[in-house]
Amino acid sequence: IKLDMRDIIVADIGLLVHLKENDLCDKVNIHISGEFGRMNSYEIKALQDFNIKRIIIHIPFISSD
Repeated sequence: IKLDMRDIIVADIGLLVHLKENDLCDKVNIHISGEFGRMNSYEIKALQDFNIKRIIIHIPFISSD
């Protein structure tokens, strides 16, 4: 598979596994979206095998209005 991109934001575990199975994890910078779901320390450790560059964390915004 040829990729014409340098970075990808992943929100789905299936896509992440697909990238790994097709040896694409080392060809793109993978960023985990906050839509991926909450993660604990065990999940973050498991993600190290996927060459993750960044995990995006959503912080809820509460307006005073």
